[in-house]
Amino acid sequence: MKIGELAKSTQTQVETIRYYEREGLLPTTVRSEGNYRIYGPDHAARLSFIRNCRSLDMTLNEIRTLLTFKDAPQGALYTPFEETLAHSDVLTLHCPLNAATKNMIGRTEFSLMKKRPLLINTARGGLVDETAVEEALDQGWISGAAFDVVTVEPPPPRPPLHEVDRSTQFHPDASCGLGESRSHSGTGESVG
Repeated sequence: MKIGELAKSTQTQVETIRYYEREGLLPTTVRSEGNYRIYGPDHAARLSFIRNCRSLDMTLNEIRTLLTFKDAPQGALYTPFEETLAHSDVLTLHCPLNAATKNMIGRTEFSLMKKRPLLINTARGGLVDETAVEEALDQGWISGAAFDVVTVEPPPPRPPLHEVDRSTQFHPDASCGLGESRSHSGTGESVG
């Protein structure tokens, strides 16, 4: 439909439609062979949404924010994983260990880290490929790593991550069952 038809179907003046286009609230249109803008049902729905917002005295910036949330495929706050890796100063893991998350941070992910973040894993062992941590530190892909959990628990007396260097901190959590790190709850009896 042409702009006159859009104006009639939405009960909006042509000048108002042009204004919303200039403000970036309406998406771009395709052009006909005669160089007329062609509007579709999406334009009419969006224009109706904008008009409803304006009837509630919403500002254009408030409407723009709502449209940003509506238009973003994963929501306006979603950042692709690779982009997160490239731009993070600190990366902390807070997810379960399952088939999709096992070794979710490995050599490939470390090489994408441009800002040399600090990597912290207090979630689950197995989320990070522990053999790739040493290379990541040597290559300068990360500035340090702190682990409260490892893939094999209880860890050996001197786990490999403990040996990497001083920019890696390894603190086995209280539930790993090391005799010197935990006593049996409630009884004071040493476990181990």
